[in-house]
Amino acid sequence: LQASEIVQLAAETHTWNVFLRAHLHAIINDFNGRTDTNIWHERSTFIKELEAIHLDVPKLLFGITIDMDNPSGSHFFADTRDIELLLKESEKAKEIEAMMAEAIADTSLDVYNRLMFYFLFRNYANYIKDEAQKKAIDERIDTAVTTLPDYIVADIRKAKEE
Repeated sequence: LQASEIVQLAAETHTWNVFLRAHLHAIINDFNGRTDTNIWHERSTFIKELEAIHLDVPKLLFGITIDMDNPSGSHFFADTRDIELLLKESEKAKEIEAMMAEAIADTSLDVYNRLMFYFLFRNYANYIKDEAQKKAIDERIDTAVTTLPDYIVADIRKAKEE
């Protein structure tokens, strides 16, 4: 409730840096751990509100996912398990799917972050209900994974077979 009031006050006063942090806090933390409750099913994650004010949600979500050295003190980070819930509600899900596949396959990105995007994409796929769409996502993930180091590809394939 307090985070919601901060979001509202920040929007009314056009304090956008406070609005964004408070909104992200509400999105990520307010529903963290409550995905099995009726509240989750009734209210969703508020990601559509950020899209309604024309925020570049795909880049925002990637920015709070990627791990980096020396971020600014005000940088907001989120766990991929929280972000996967947000991705499925975005109007830009297809764009986000493409960005995740590109991040996994991007050999200029460190392996740790590529794996973070792999787990994000893999877990996001678990929320997709349409079987044809889920199969297409799985194929896209499998293609992107082949660009990872061989020992990781072998581990992923082994885990998939189990």
